[in-house]
Amino acid sequence: MTAKLRELLPGATILTPHHRGLAQTTQQMHTLIVRIENKEPAVKSKLGKYTDGNVVQVMTSYDELAVGVDGRLCIPCNVDVSALLEFLQQSAGDGKLLQKRMQEARQELEKEAALVAGELGLPILDWESNLPLDAVLKSVRRLPTMDPQAKDLIKGLHVRLSTNTTVAIQAVIISIYDETMQAGDCETVTENFGDYLTSVGA
Repeated sequence: MTAKLRELLPGATILTPHHRGLAQTTQQMHTLIVRIENKEPAVKSKLGKYTDGNVVQVMTSYDELAVGVDGRLCIPCNVDVSALLEFLQQSAGDGKLLQKRMQEARQELEKEAALVAGELGLPILDWESNLPLDAVLKSVRRLPTMDPQAKDLIKGLHVRLSTNTTVAIQAVIISIYDETMQAGDCETVTENFGDYLTSVGA
């Protein structure tokens, strides 16, 4: 079914609403395909002029035509094809531009994260996929500014940037100190380090 939609929207990368279950996804894809196929050839050929190189996501009938923050073109399955053509004429170029910017931002972030992970001795430095890339980049760039003690404590750990407040424990911090340090001082340093990680979204 995805292949059929690619024929009708040539050159587009098709994303399907997989999270809604196979039956509903199939129905939504079928609905959109039938709507496009029922239009006259001249209209169908015009669609292909604007979909090439774009990412198209099939949405539910409750959604609206829109350009996503990452440049994807969101198309409800019950869309009026004439309205779709008008939308593509106005927004397909914006979608491609946003995709390009997002790709560049992602590459910059991945490069910066690799440098920071190497500097701090982190085997993995990653982030939740729903986070804004510019915010993640700022957090990644702040990590090397932590004090030397904090850097030593996270060395060798998997650090994930997250805004998930439903997770009660995201990490366990184990502090090891020798007889030259008081237990209370160690506790203070550990708590401060935990507060710092929270402040940078780790």
